[in-house]
Amino acid sequence: MYGAALERLARAYEPDTDRRLDLLQEVHVALWRSFALFDGGALCARKVEYTLAGERPILHYHARPKTVSHLAMEQFPLGLFANATFENGVAEVEPGDILALLTDGLVEVTDANDEQFGLERISEIVVQNAAGPLADLTETLFAAVRRYGRQDDDETLILVRANRRKE
Repeated sequence: MYGAALERLARAYEPDTDRRLDLLQEVHVALWRSFALFDGGALCARKVEYTLAGERPILHYHARPKTVSHLAMEQFPLGLFANATFENGVAEVEPGDILALLTDGLVEVTDANDEQFGLERISEIVVQNAAGPLADLTETLFAAVRRYGRQDDDETLILVRANRRKE
């Protein structure tokens, strides 16, 4: 949904297709860089409050059991109704847990048989690579998606690791 919203904004701002794609790429890189600052100790809370408005679930990697759960909620997409209200969810996180926020462009990459890459493949990659740096996990995930199929939509991934609480 965020990707679609950015696409609509870019289309309204820049009529030239090539320049619009460049603009979108710059916005995604800027967003990625800003969220990359979380890796290194910014998330030290034990509970994280979140809301989803028509988005894919947040993947929550649990470091202790080495499993992934989905933080999901059924709500209207953001901007659909002027006076919409949204419920929040709360996730408990432990040191080493990872939250993965992603757009549908990663999940919906298809292979030659029109099968989507899917959340399960993404979850498997997160589990297999969670112990290393988030930058390496990001590169591994994007490389796997590239090998799998063709990109038809914007692809955004934000990874946040919970660290020990600062005393």
